[in-house]
Amino acid sequence: MRAVDRLMALLAAIFFLALGVGLAWRVTGGEPTLGLRFLAYVYGNPWRMALGVLVLFSFAAYFFWMGFRRRRTVKTVLCETPLGEVRIAERAIETLALRAARKVKGVHDANINVRATPMGLDIFVESTVGPDQSIPQITQDIRTRVADYIRETVGVSVNTVAVLITRIAPEHKARVE
Repeated sequence: MRAVDRLMALLAAIFFLALGVGLAWRVTGGEPTLGLRFLAYVYGNPWRMALGVLVLFSFAAYFFWMGFRRRRTVKTVLCETPLGEVRIAERAIETLALRAARKVKGVHDANINVRATPMGLDIFVESTVGPDQSIPQITQDIRTRVADYIRETVGVSVNTVAVLITRIAPEHKARVE
């Protein structure tokens, strides 16, 4: 739960607790002096009443939104070990694959996308390479390094490593003065 959600839940809990205590007090025959004084104070001025209505509508809208928002699901990969099951987030595997791809000589930058299938992992690499590099050789190096690294560190078989060279990085010229 985020901090805002906790704060709103705390304020709502306090409000409903006070409301419940007030109703219980009234049902048992107690005199509602404090509650009636507060309501008379709020209803005595139209600006305070509008502010109160705005606050209540804000709470209602926020809790309505909280009730119907979709929770983000984390896609995971299941690894079987002798000690049990281990789940690894696809995002973590993407980070590992990015680390492996950046270690290939000539790769300047890369974007990784991982998709888990029942047969293993499909890894998509979009890369920027330096000029005057053999693109087929870099592509093969990326494939083998990423697949081997993921197999060794994660322990999951890799079906395919698809590499797309999206850019050739500009050549950096040294300045001589």
